[in-house]
Amino acid sequence: SGSRKQGRPEAGIPLDLFEKDRPRFISQALGRDRYRLAVFNFSVETRTISFDLARLGLRTASVETLPGFGPAISGRMRGRILTPAIPPGGVIVFAVTG
Repeated sequence: SGSRKQGRPEAGIPLDLFEKDRPRFISQALGRDRYRLAVFNFSVETRTISFDLARLGLRTASVETLPGFGPAISGRMRGRILTPAIPPGGVIVFAVTG
């Protein structure tokens, strides 16, 4: 967009803002079919969380955990991402490429 500063990525956008008290999914567009995706666990229990790739306009994607942002996973996903266990109040961040 024209108002974006040169070299700076777009701001992260909540994908489920009005579905829960707090958004669990925040995406940041990095280019054509390339995203950084943060998945938050606001519960008091450790949980795995399912994310529908259609929210990013994708059917399949290569998904990789960013170093230091959760247990390492890497691979081609179809339809959805099922996160590893996320501790209470935790977050996992993925690089997603369609």
